[in-house]
Amino acid sequence: MLREVAAAWRGQLRDSDLLARLGGDEFAVLLPDCGEGDLTELARRLRTALRYDPGCSVGAVTWHPGENAEDLVRRADEALYRDKLASRDAS
Repeated sequence: MLREVAAAWRGQLRDSDLLARLGGDEFAVLLPDCGEGDLTELARRLRTALRYDPGCSVGAVTWHPGENAEDLVRRADEALYRDKLASRDAS
């Protein structure tokens, strides 16, 4: 399943984007030159790229100048859990 997800998602990304598996069922996508609107659109495309609904959540954030990687990942993780809660509430 992880390979299928990675292949489907890779098909939604640009050549300059980086898709990486962080561990377990968590992935990160690094998107150079990407704005907030682009993030929203990409999250929608990733959710619909699979043949089935794995119930994925997306934590999308943009990098703030001067921000270190640890803070960026922390904010993305917080956004992910907000998305998970919103998905549960919508069910």
